[in-house]
Amino acid sequence: MLVTASLSDQIRSAIIRRIVEGTYVPGERLVELKLAAEFGVSQAPVREAFRQLVAMNFLCASNRRGTYVSDVLGAGLVDLFVVRGGLEETATRLATPLRAGEVDDLWAYVQSMREAAAAKDIAHLEHASVAFHRTIIEASGNRLILRLWSSLLIEAHTDLTLRLLRPTDLVFVAESHAPIAAAMAAVDTEEAARLARLHQDEFIRMIGRGEPVPKTPHGEP
Repeated sequence: MLVTASLSDQIRSAIIRRIVEGTYVPGERLVELKLAAEFGVSQAPVREAFRQLVAMNFLCASNRRGTYVSDVLGAGLVDLFVVRGGLEETATRLATPLRAGEVDDLWAYVQSMREAAAAKDIAHLEHASVAFHRTIIEASGNRLILRLWSSLLIEAHTDLTLRLLRPTDLVFVAESHAPIAAAMAAVDTEEAARLARLHQDEFIRMIGRGEPVPKTPHGEP
């Protein structure tokens, strides 16, 4: 039985992991009572986990079909990147002048991503990427943006995106963060904000075409 204070969070994370790994496939129906028995909990935390996952487009719910796995590589994932792009563009616009060119921590994350890419270590690349973006979000000083961004389950969606798109060159994924750091270092607020949005738009285009991540790294400190 799960024993932490947030049972729904653990169940939610377990369901996300199963979707990412392909254990649950699009259209598959999930039964609240069955999952409650599996995790050794009442139906209440499972119901709450379902509610959160429906809000995040991982699951869909209808009176006719019940709760089932959504097509997260389709409209659901695109919608997330559209919202994330708007949040990160705004956060970068706020954070750039506040940072006043002090972005050594961002370059450290870029370097961590480069090292992870060289080692073909997707897990560490994902971790450094999420930390890079979270640092900018937090630097904006806007608590509402941080709360909204956090609610998007960025780490889970990053994992899902890289697994589904099967990047052909992890170096590109790492280097795609460098132009944002460079613009912030130069205190070029509008360019940094534009690049933050473009960073997400590139993934929207790749999802739409069903293409792997390209092999063209860009940006250096």
